[in-house]
Amino acid sequence: MKLLINTQSIRYPMTGIGNYTANLLAEYSKDPLFESIQCYDGNCWVNVSDQILLESKSHKAYFNDKPLADAGQKVRSLIRSIPGAYPIKSWINNHRFRNVNTKGAVYHEPNIILKPLSVPSVVTIHDLSFFKYPGFHPKERIRWMMGNIHKTLHQADQVIVDSDVVRQDLLEFCPIDEGKLKTIHLGVDSQLFRHVEQPRLVQDLARYRLSNQKYVLFVGTIEPRKGLSLLLDAWISMSAQDKGDYIVVVAGSQGWHNADIMQKIQLLSSQNSLKYLSYVPAKDLASLYSGAVCFVYPSFYEGFGLPVLEAMSCGSPVLVAKGTAMEEFIGEAGLVFDNGSHESLGYQLTHLLTNSMLRHKMSLSGMRLARNLSWKRCADITASTYKKVLS
Repeated sequence: MKLLINTQSIRYPMTGIGNYTANLLAEYSKDPLFESIQCYDGNCWVNVSDQILLESKSHKAYFNDKPLADAGQKVRSLIRSIPGAYPIKSWINNHRFRNVNTKGAVYHEPNIILKPLSVPSVVTIHDLSFFKYPGFHPKERIRWMMGNIHKTLHQADQVIVDSDVVRQDLLEFCPIDEGKLKTIHLGVDSQLFRHVEQPRLVQDLARYRLSNQKYVLFVGTIEPRKGLSLLLDAWISMSAQDKGDYIVVVAGSQGWHNADIMQKIQLLSSQNSLKYLSYVPAKDLASLYSGAVCFVYPSFYEGFGLPVLEAMSCGSPVLVAKGTAMEEFIGEAGLVFDNGSHESLGYQLTHLLTNSMLRHKMSLSGMRLARNLSWKRCADITASTYKKVLS
């Protein structure tokens, strides 16, 4: 099988879509099913081994000169906010994208919007937040997405969604043949994300000046949709007795429209009630998850919620919003709170912090459930959709 795949999202700081694409490629690169894998990196087409090398270079460049990388990210965000930026970038990308041999190939677009290419096509639509929560996105991005999503659904031979929540959203907001839709839950790298034992755990946490089982963890981009402000409001409202000697640890790069959130982070940091770590490399996340008393992911809306599955795989009890995609797979590994309610979140968080037996039960359940959601499983089922559209 010859696969054409857009890999523009594989760059640091890595987002959920970047992780999804990178893990599919890692599985496909060792699968004899694929005789050829061509990757579009945003400038040109490269083979899969060169793409993996580019990913490694991007990783080193980001962490070797992080201030420069952060400045570059802010410049890109600023450029994207300029009126007309998305259509111009799209036109340039589409022109470069067509420069590939399509004979006998299937095209997979892992980043929501298909590019014009006359071959059997599969698209992954991770979420419809731009429909449901347009206020959480820049206006220019909303206009571009709205103008292209229906074209994508018409062009695609198969549409993959990460959860049944997104499946229902698509059926509600977009005219689409339900037979085109396939729900495929994402996966977790159990070699990378697994419970870290002492003494390595203590050593890793010491580099971040953290103590084992003494903090509540949040991992995600610092932007409104992720609900971090809700967690901080819940933490502020909780009594000193309920919080005990725990602190909140926030790990994530800065997104957009986050001035109010950063003010709360600075306030709580000044009170020694919070530690902000900025972006943390994947190799250190396992220790952060393993050392957390619990992992809170208060996102209002997610297509899946990879950090929740990563935390479960490392043995951390989880707390998520009711009615979100995360509720589909957490089982007995976590608790849910009323979406958008910091009072409900504070109540459930207090319940977790004061019940060690419950946390232990959730920890074991989470590790067991995570073993059934591997990237190999996700990649194999996804590859079956390629076979379907080619036939």
